[in-house]
Amino acid sequence: GDAFYNLAFTGAGGAWSFTESTLSVGGNFIMSTGTVTLPTGTTTISGSFDNATGTFAHNNSVVVFNGSGTRSVRQSGSDFTNAFYDVVFAGSGTYTFLDTRATTTNNFSITSGSVTLPSTLLTIGGSFLNTAGTFSSNSGTVKVSGSGLHSIDTNASFYNLLFDGTGTTTFVDTSVTASEDVTILGGVGTFPSNTF
Repeated sequence: GDAFYNLAFTGAGGAWSFTESTLSVGGNFIMSTGTVTLPTGTTTISGSFDNATGTFAHNNSVVVFNGSGTRSVRQSGSDFTNAFYDVVFAGSGTYTFLDTRATTTNNFSITSGSVTLPSTLLTIGGSFLNTAGTFSSNSGTVKVSGSGLHSIDTNASFYNLLFDGTGTTTFVDTSVTASEDVTILGGVGTFPSNTF
């Protein structure tokens, strides 16, 4: 279907879902109340994602941020609620997480642009892949908590890095830096071949 510019969900107690598998928003995606179930395919957002007090279900889908300029992401969730499934930062913009805690239950990818992570905790159930962009750790912790096989490709420095899932995580980089702690509470980690 056609693209929206700004898309806002403001109806009290409303529940919305999409019949098409893809969604394109040329501006901002805004939720102030109610429940939104994302499409099953790819949701592309060129602006900011702002969930103030609503609830959203990721529907095992991909959210792609492809905008330019200064943007923000507010999920208003916890470790387990209002989480993305796959999220990809693919634009030239600068994105900042406004939440202190955020969750992506599968993969977290940066292919271009710049991302400032949550200041307390980013929980990831899959891989962390920074292939061509940059990120700021924001003095927060990245927690890898999934099962199965996963990869970490950083090209930048973590602050705290925590493993507490049951999966096997392999580092793509030959050298990785964490300025504070690396903690393994569960799972298997294959460390970089050079320095950590």
